[in-house]
Amino acid sequence: MNVRYKRVGFTFLEIMIALAIISIALIAALRAQSQSIRTAAEMAEKVKLLNMARMKMAEVELYGFPDTGEEEGEFEDYPGYKWKTEVKPVSSSLLGIDAGGIELSFDELRLVKLTIYDENKENILFELESLVAKKE
Repeated sequence: MNVRYKRVGFTFLEIMIALAIISIALIAALRAQSQSIRTAAEMAEKVKLLNMARMKMAEVELYGFPDTGEEEGEFEDYPGYKWKTEVKPVSSSLLGIDAGGIELSFDELRLVKLTIYDENKENILFELESLVAKKE
């Protein structure tokens, strides 16, 4: 008696190979998701720092033409972040203008450099430089 069985379903080896392929695909998808979450968190931090810088620069401009010197403080709305502003007079050498050896001064301009630090002032998180003009 020659009995032939009709093959129905998958063999154990086929199931194991399919599981291995699915596992590799899922690991790749999880890594991509993890990287995406990390990138989104970094971008959210950069946007927050940019908003803090905009807020501080708007505050500097709001109080009129800034005096030269340095000032530092903390952001009230963002605990753990500190700022420092350095205001310098503008000269031709600062602007990179060659005036034939003559140093020109621009009394109606100030260079404002804003630096945002972490809580301990160990890391510079954001820097922004801007020219502020005297308003008449």
